Amino acid sequence: MGRINRRRDRWLKRLLEHLLRPFFHRPRMDLEQIRREDPRRILIVRQHNQMGDMLCAVPALRAIHESFPRARKMLVTAPVNDGVVRGNPYLDEILLFDKVAVRRSPRQAVGFLKSLRSFAPELAIVLNSVSYSGTSSWIAVLSGARRIIGGDSTPFGWSFSRWLYNLEMPVQVELKGHAIEHSLAPLRAVGMDTADRSTVLIPGWEDRAQARRFLESVGPSPWAAIHPGAGKEENRWPAERFAAVVHKLRRRGWSVWCIEGPADRHATEQLLASLEEPVKVLRGVSVRTVAAALAASQLALVNDTGIMHVAGAVGTATVALFGPTAAESWRPPGDAVRALQSPDGTMEGLGLDVVWDAVSRLAGEVEARTAG
Repeated sequence: MGRINRRRDRWLKRLLEHLLRPFFHRPRMDLEQIRREDPRRILIVRQHNQMGDMLCAVPALRAIHESFPRARKMLVTAPVNDGVVRGNPYLDEILLFDKVAVRRSPRQAVGFLKSLRSFAPELAIVLNSVSYSGTSSWIAVLSGARRIIGGDSTPFGWSFSRWLYNLEMPVQVELKGHAIEHSLAPLRAVGMDTADRSTVLIPGWEDRAQARRFLESVGPSPWAAIHPGAGKEENRWPAERFAAVVHKLRRRGWSVWCIEGPADRHATEQLLASLEEPVKVLRGVSVRTVAAALAASQLALVNDTGIMHVAGAVGTATVALFGPTAAESWRPPGDAVRALQSPDGTMEGLGLDVVWDAVSRLAGEVEARTAG
């Protein structure tokens, strides 16, 4: 079914190319020309549904803000990203785009379009990742924005950017270097950049209060968080090794708690089965509550997942475990994160001694600061 839908989408895009191209030619401009028009309402479109990717795009949002500091900015993104962008200091409004709901329900589609048009942007900026999103391009067009900036679609086999955009940004088809730099590179190529590569996630006060109540039920500080799950099974470090780290931290006087996301139930069950004494599990809450609990904790041990990026964004001292994916591309920025790359490309290749050494060193730094 998925293959049929992808084939249908490509056919529809080809039809749109041929039918609409004569009616949507926009004049070519450079960034300085667009800046001179002084747009005060900017739509930013990044509606892909990867939470970690969205956090890696925060420096790109910062670069846009620094280039247009007086403009009001609205981000269009997928519902799964709401928790990580809500309260972002570089955004003024969030508009959620549920692609499946919009396709299935004319009412949802009309409601989304009304909200989009009511923002009345003067400039739209389409941020792509390692693919070209025709949906994002048409969201920018349908917003009514007079000017559109977006990535070059031709490396992906489409001509849309040549006639839908006023300014094309060069793109890299494959991820090279860090994901943050990959997101920034197209903007930087046309004159938008930032010196600050950090990511940001700001929980609300209700999230912080809920997190504090949970942590108080875990035990006394210092608190250490573990996340044994991952969306991809090959990104999960063995549960019995997580359990061994829990045991060692408890012996040092740490209170340990576990994060369980929607896809983590099996990993959590494996962890609990490997423990003599269970840990408290934070489950069924928003990612912003998880972020608040991480921000209040002194240490985290996590797999390469979206939660890893959340921990990095709130500044928690973190040991991040990488197997088949490259730490050099996905490690959260900042000195608080220690990334461990498996020598053989599997999570099993990360030995308990290596991981515990990194966790122990971070725990020791926390203990030294507390004692001082």
